[in-house]
Amino acid sequence: MSFKKMALLLAGALGVGLSVIIVLVSLIAGSDNSCGSNVDNNTATGDTTMVPGDWNNKDSTAYKNMQKGADFFKGIGFSGNNTAAVLAIGWRESNWSPQAVNNSGGVKGIFQWGFNEINGNRYKDTEDTIDGQLSLTKKELTSTKKPVLMKMQSTTSIEDSATLWDTGFEGLGANDSQRKVSEVQRNAQSIKDIFKLDYSADNTKSPLNSDGKDAEAGSADSATDIADELKCDTPAQSNGQKSGASVANIPDKYKGQIKFSDDRTTTYPDNKYPFGQCTWYVYNRMKQTGHPLPWFSGDGGNGGYWGEVAKQQGFNVEANKPHEGWAVSFKGGQFGAIAPYGHIAFVEHVNDDGSFLVSECNVMNPGSGTISFREISSGQGLNFIEGK
Repeated sequence: MSFKKMALLLAGALGVGLSVIIVLVSLIAGSDNSCGSNVDNNTATGDTTMVPGDWNNKDSTAYKNMQKGADFFKGIGFSGNNTAAVLAIGWRESNWSPQAVNNSGGVKGIFQWGFNEINGNRYKDTEDTIDGQLSLTKKELTSTKKPVLMKMQSTTSIEDSATLWDTGFEGLGANDSQRKVSEVQRNAQSIKDIFKLDYSADNTKSPLNSDGKDAEAGSADSATDIADELKCDTPAQSNGQKSGASVANIPDKYKGQIKFSDDRTTTYPDNKYPFGQCTWYVYNRMKQTGHPLPWFSGDGGNGGYWGEVAKQQGFNVEANKPHEGWAVSFKGGQFGAIAPYGHIAFVEHVNDDGSFLVSECNVMNPGSGTISFREISSGQGLNFIEGK
């Protein structure tokens, strides 16, 4: 049993008030509740309502909630190993309590979604019930988290399933200690045995074969909602600013002109930004090209604030003038970036007339990790950030 859970149990037995429980937990755990932009990686502690019992007790609320979860994931085509891994992660995050809240981290629910400005509001108006939160899970798996659903269909082991869910859905790095890998794998095996999760994946049940197609097609409004949740750029342009259309491949005029690697798929385990965000891609690209930028926590991690925060931390930031190999930060409303979050991209090439080509993520097929390219007519009003 963890120190945090032991503290909660002891405090409950002594009849101590909620405020004392919070102090006791913080003293024992010595936890750091700081968190990054939309990275919902805060395990519920302190101010959390825990579910009584555990998955070994079929009469407990926890068991019943987890059974609903098991039925849900089987119903969307997950294998038994996929399901066991995700149930174990839900136990780590919240003990499968839909009322679990970490106010200091700004997260709540069975998978600890962000619900305010601290971690971004993925939760929105979701009901604080198992059914409501499983509906949110399905919504995300067919939109912003669709790559997780697609990849899970071909992931077979508990270990790989847990890694995929943590990195793709929870927003944790593969080597993040918060994953508690050994504990999750041990619990997943126990959960698999108790809930009899001995079955293969069934891709015919995937929501991508039905309502997922509608989500993929999407309306302009839903595309904006997705981008809003991810705190990045929306596919639409605004405010009359001129840029080229987003394209999946480097435009012909730039072929042979870019001095950086053509491989833009490199990712790093210390990248704390959630998969598919503009920030996730630029962090990877800057580090790949040898001039990394650090992870910016809190609201400073939103793409539109990188310039200000980088300058405060001693990085070279120039307004209006593009430089190859630098990051470019867009405030909300600039070139289609959503207010107040903004957008971040990587400058691949600068032309003699001051126009420039960027590579970026979350503009085409939001949330999928697709890298696209745009030509921006001018750097006027934009911040350009040099890595170290």
